[in-house]
Amino acid sequence: MSNTIHNSYHTPQSLRFWPALVIVFLQWFLRWVLPAIYPEGLLVAMVGSLACGPLLLIWWLFFSRVRWSERIGGMLLVIGIMWLVSMFLHESIGTSMMGMMYGMFAIPTVCLAFVLWVTFIRSKSLEPRWASMALAIFVG
Repeated sequence: MSNTIHNSYHTPQSLRFWPALVIVFLQWFLRWVLPAIYPEGLLVAMVGSLACGPLLLIWWLFFSRVRWSERIGGMLLVIGIMWLVSMFLHESIGTSMMGMMYGMFAIPTVCLAFVLWVTFIRSKSLEPRWASMALAIFVG
């Protein structure tokens, strides 16, 4: 009995990815479907869509069950790559919508790319996950 408990303690738990799927579905529903159904709710749709970004970050950091190195590394990759891309934005995008256009469109796209990455890579070993995580974030 103690051997079973000992072995189950050291086996890595499976990645919990269904909350991420729900968050991204809600995010894209708020961003694209709600304004089509209820045009007066555009502000609620945009703010709600952006609020799903931090929700996804909270899931990744506290509820995803991945190693802490991946949690912190993934968060730093998202922030770093989004900052790096912002340095190369055309002036029309960088200053449009009071400077918020990049974030308004990049956050949902990066969240979708990240969750698609989680969905397809969750059973792979550590090395391919790091490289593909950076690629998914950058493409997003």
